[in-house]
Amino acid sequence: MPASIITKRQLGLLFITAGVMVIAGVLIFDLLRHHEFGGAYQWAAIAGGGLLSVLGATLLPLGDDPL
Repeated sequence: MPASIITKRQLGLLFITAGVMVIAGVLIFDLLRHHEFGGAYQWAAIAGGGLLSVLGATLLPLGDDPL
């Protein structure tokens, strides 16, 4: 198997990392903007990051099979 093939577990970890980074980015942006949290776009970004993380978590048990 070539080293360039990404596995389902690696893709799951990538999705989880991206989702957590989106959520952390929104919260850090909120702290920098002096707690002006509550906009619809911020809630949508947090929900999207959470869904991306959940999607990644569902890929983890599938193991090291290539895509």
